[in-house]
Amino acid sequence: MNQREYTVLKKEEGQSFNQIAMDLKVDIFQVKGWYIDEIKKRKKKEDEEQWKRIEDDSIKHKIKWEEDETEAYNKLIWDTHHTENWGVEHDCRYDDCDGKISRKVLSHYENKYAFLECSLCGRHQKWLRYSK
Repeated sequence: MNQREYTVLKKEEGQSFNQIAMDLKVDIFQVKGWYIDEIKKRKKKEDEEQWKRIEDDSIKHKIKWEEDETEAYNKLIWDTHHTENWGVEHDCRYDDCDGKISRKVLSHYENKYAFLECSLCGRHQKWLRYSK
């Protein structure tokens, strides 16, 4: 352990700069300078680690956003390719939408035939079962 590290360690233990300077047999101003230098180094290292974490989190967030966008795009493509009828007359069941036309999309579930989706707001309206 060098004198700078010793200074920081003892200061964290609660010793005064005078006590540390007497232990090391150096001037008090030198001890204060070492302490300040070491604290600056620690702070710089902590800041770099924090920026690295922020950057990593930002990258993870961008990847998640990209995955969500890809999933939404793939669903849109799938729905478009499996739309059987674009003009089914059906009032939207949501109060904040005035849609009067829905589209019938064939379902990917085995027990469901298709579902209606509002052409205006894009929200699910109801499931259609296979006719017996």
